[in-house]
Amino acid sequence: MCPKTLWAAVAATLVLATWTPARAQNNQADGGSKVTAENDPISANALKTIVEGRATFRFETFGDEAFWGATIKLHQAVATLIDTCII
Repeated sequence: MCPKTLWAAVAATLVLATWTPARAQNNQADGGSKVTAENDPISANALKTIVEGRATFRFETFGDEAFWGATIKLHQAVATLIDTCII
């Protein structure tokens, strides 16, 4: 990793590490309530999007079955390894 990239990563980490706790403290110091999906439509939409994304990436194959099975025949390679006791 080059020095410029390393310094950029360190700076981004420090900014995120200091920003998040300060925001939480300011919300509590002002007597504000915790932001939840019930009282914030943006948070509700974000939570909904996260749930939908998890379902998509858990169950959708995006055509990977055709690639791994038909194109490179991974199942045959695994069967060969099992037969030869490599796995």
